[in-house]
Amino acid sequence: MFTRLTPTLAAVAVSIAALFAVASSTAFAQPASAPAASAAAATEAPAMAPAPLTATTTKETVDNPYGLSALWAQGDFVAKGTLIMLAIMSMGSWYILVTKLYESLKIAGEARAARKGFFKHASLGDAAKTLKPGSAFRFIAETGIDANDHHEGALTEHIDRNSWVTMSVQRSVEDVQSRLQDGLAF
Repeated sequence: MFTRLTPTLAAVAVSIAALFAVASSTAFAQPASAPAASAAAATEAPAMAPAPLTATTTKETVDNPYGLSALWAQGDFVAKGTLIMLAIMSMGSWYILVTKLYESLKIAGEARAARKGFFKHASLGDAAKTLKPGSAFRFIAETGIDANDHHEGALTEHIDRNSWVTMSVQRSVEDVQSRLQDGLAF
């Protein structure tokens, strides 16, 4: 669980840090003439008592030639189009990441519930009925039960029951895995 969640949290933290770094385009500084002016005033009036200095801060704008605002202001249509496409692809990637994380957490919760109560029942049919309707685990359990019940006919007479049930369950597991991988390609 933590092996999948840790890179996701790291990516979110890096994205937020980068957002704050790009968004802060102003800096506060003391004007360069302020120390020289206070030194000149101190040499002119040595007899007077020193007055407390008041901190005066001015707001200076720092122009970052590598920021997004400079790219948008000075870029041509190719640069602006590329920026728009990258923003759209980034939003799509985040959507896929969040939805797949939600699906993974949902499957993990179903797995915990299945582990707690599935093997406490006397028969597989009763155990399968306790699983949540529409869940992947119920689908796999019902596929195995159906394969066991329907092992008959000319095609299955050359395959023993264990192999038949194993193949059916394996097919259903692959179907679930395929469903979980839907939408990963953007």
